[in-house]
Amino acid sequence: MTIIYFKKELPCGKNCHENFSKQVTMLCPNFKDSVTGHISILHSSPHEIIVSCYDKGNHENHRKGKIISTKFNNTQQTFQGTLPTKSELEDL
Repeated sequence: MTIIYFKKELPCGKNCHENFSKQVTMLCPNFKDSVTGHISILHSSPHEIIVSCYDKGNHENHRKGKIISTKFNNTQQTFQGTLPTKSELEDL
């Protein structure tokens, strides 16, 4: 799983996550949130954003400083296509 982390000022509100997810999908049409990857947003100032792409055929969780690799559930799929770069995501 490829993980891209960065900080960005975003307008925060009811649709913060949804709006950013739509922009990621427009940039990278093969990205489907919760299917081929996921987006986590910490609503701080600036926002902390983590975009994870399931490009290696597994899902990873970060718990207590350790990476735990797990098999996909029945909705998750391997991301296929060109991964977005950190700079492309920061420019959204």
